[in-house]
Amino acid sequence: MKVVYRSVLLSLAALVLLFQTAALAAALPVVSGVRFGANDTRDRIVLDLTQLPAYQVTTENKGQRILIDLGNAVNQAGIPAIQSEMVQQVSFTTVNGHLRMVIDLNAAANYQVRTFTNPVRLAIDVSKEYETVTRDQPAKGLTHTLYV
Repeated sequence: MKVVYRSVLLSLAALVLLFQTAALAAALPVVSGVRFGANDTRDRIVLDLTQLPAYQVTTENKGQRILIDLGNAVNQAGIPAIQSEMVQQVSFTTVNGHLRMVIDLNAAANYQVRTFTNPVRLAIDVSKEYETVTRDQPAKGLTHTLYV
């Protein structure tokens, strides 16, 4: 009888532990998608998330590498194809059990990190720098912009 009682108690304890672990895993933020887009003034990298993690942004290599530590988030997304003058590559790594996004730039640049809700997203805008920007209006309603 004692053996059966102990077996039942051990089984219940294992089930409780299993459910707690599953509940904790379900509560972790998940990176479900990564997108890249560009226009004349910036490159944008967007992370689609199930929830917003506590994150921290730093730089390395004299501003040519942006590091975004995403806490206990889990990456389930691939890396998008990037064709950019500014962004060289994007990668994910794990540092001390925390997810880190690494953005390597061709040159140091100004950047801005923004969050959006509904759906939850983290967006990184890398500014493009130009020596001169020339705008003229060759016809009514038409604006020509030259970035050099």
